[in-house]
Amino acid sequence: MWRSIFQKKPKAQKRLCCFHFGRCGSKLIANMVGSHPDVDWKGELFHDLHESQDQVENPWASFDESISHSRHPIVGFEAKFQHLDSNGLNLPLPEFIYRLKKRNFSHFIVLKRKNYLRQAISVARGQASQRWHFANSHPEPEFTAVLLDPQLVSLGGENRTILECFRFLDSTYEEIVQALGSTTYLILNYEEDFQDDATVGYNKITQFLDIRPQKNPQCLTHRINKESTRHSLSNFETIEKILCGTSYEWMLN
Repeated sequence: MWRSIFQKKPKAQKRLCCFHFGRCGSKLIANMVGSHPDVDWKGELFHDLHESQDQVENPWASFDESISHSRHPIVGFEAKFQHLDSNGLNLPLPEFIYRLKKRNFSHFIVLKRKNYLRQAISVARGQASQRWHFANSHPEPEFTAVLLDPQLVSLGGENRTILECFRFLDSTYEEIVQALGSTTYLILNYEEDFQDDATVGYNKITQFLDIRPQKNPQCLTHRINKESTRHSLSNFETIEKILCGTSYEWMLN
């Protein structure tokens, strides 16, 4: 079989990885971008490895199989930073990115939430209720303030003090920008790109991937905590004392 010189050569498949810590709009990306006909969204491919207590001899085998089976113009997946820790792949971030590049991953998204305190509250609420997402078709749950233990903040994969946790997030975001270097990447912020209008972030991603945005991208979940930080925490005064005078004080507002 021969190809006419006038026939367009098919474009190479774009492979995309989205990094995040969770509770920052990743479900919106999965719903909206994953519903695009050009995109095959695989989700958190290393989630089970991170959650399991069993040792896996070659955790990349199922990953490679899942990615290689995709025939879409774009295939993507999500990697929480904690998937790389000792409970998961046990890999430094630069090494993980290197391995993805060797597998022809060319595009990267870093999804972050500027207000770590709100993110930690969202984690604490999810842990307390064991419900992490609420479909648009379901009524909003009854609001209850949560207790955030400042000595045991688990945002990021392990328990840390609240200040240690926030500094860890800062250093991780600095590390990934350095590790990505001249790679093609996009940084999105939950507050600016998803909180009030998720199509803002969606349009940035479609432009980044050079695909035509859909008129009505699928958005299946809704935001549930619209209360102020003061009303969201049952021990707000305790947290306030710790954060006052630090670079994170603004997160109380």
